[in-house]
Amino acid sequence: MKPDFFKNIKVVGFDFDDTLVDEQYSIKNRWKKTLKEYYFLSSKIEETFFKIYKQKGPLYRFHLNDTLRKLKIDSKNVKKILSKFLTTRDKELLQDGSFELLDLLKSKNIAVGIITDGKQSYQKERIKKAGIYKFMDFIYYGNGKKEKKPNKKVLKELFKSLKIRSPERFLYIGNDFINDIQGMSSVGVSVCWVTKEKFMTKIHRAIKAKNLKELLKYFK
Repeated sequence: MKPDFFKNIKVVGFDFDDTLVDEQYSIKNRWKKTLKEYYFLSSKIEETFFKIYKQKGPLYRFHLNDTLRKLKIDSKNVKKILSKFLTTRDKELLQDGSFELLDLLKSKNIAVGIITDGKQSYQKERIKKAGIYKFMDFIYYGNGKKEKKPNKKVLKELFKSLKIRSPERFLYIGNDFINDIQGMSSVGVSVCWVTKEKFMTKIHRAIKAKNLKELLKYFK
């Protein structure tokens, strides 16, 4: 990683889930909190759910359906429990180095913000609970559909408001290679892929870091 890569960066945008915070930590805690309220359906509802969650993985969409089926609980409860989960809030776990990096960037008069595909109704409160809302100069939310970054209209508005004439002076940091790195780099911004993957394709103005803590030394 070359230190001069960061020399002319004036604005840093972050992905939220699995970049600034540990999304799985949040999801699991919210499910625990939700399922405890449904022990009256079965004392094994939480235990069964997380066994299925572990077996099927986080990308599987029917953990709850399978849980109720296994426990022979009426499937009409799915909608009610899922609705409860979606409105349940719990503490957020920051990724290592998140708070320190945001604090450092602000001390260097670098504007920081979040560009997330998540809906405002879901993400805003989570950002606040993570304790980092105060750092943000801008936050752009998604519309809840399977949209992929970048939203060119959003970036155009952002560059104008922050008086960025060259997109290379904007650094976007994310963990998802397709959406965060390839997507954002396609409009000419600088990108940083936070990953432990060993490969890196040849993308103009792109770097890689194992975690956010690794980036601290480059902004000091």
